[in-house]
Amino acid sequence: MQPELLILDEPTTGLDKEAEDRLEAILKASSLPCLIVSHDIRFISRIASRVVRLEKMEQN
Repeated sequence: MQPELLILDEPTTGLDKEAEDRLEAILKASSLPCLIVSHDIRFISRIASRVVRLEKMEQN
């Protein structure tokens, strides 16, 4: 059975530049949709076709 969605939470944490570049290449070559949660804006801007930004709402 093939996965339908890849979910990654902070995938670049702890990676050196070489490993990050390899991960980027793998994700770009994949046709699998990805949901990526990350604070690494540079990484996201290089691989994402769509970005949704969530912010904490203050309660009154």
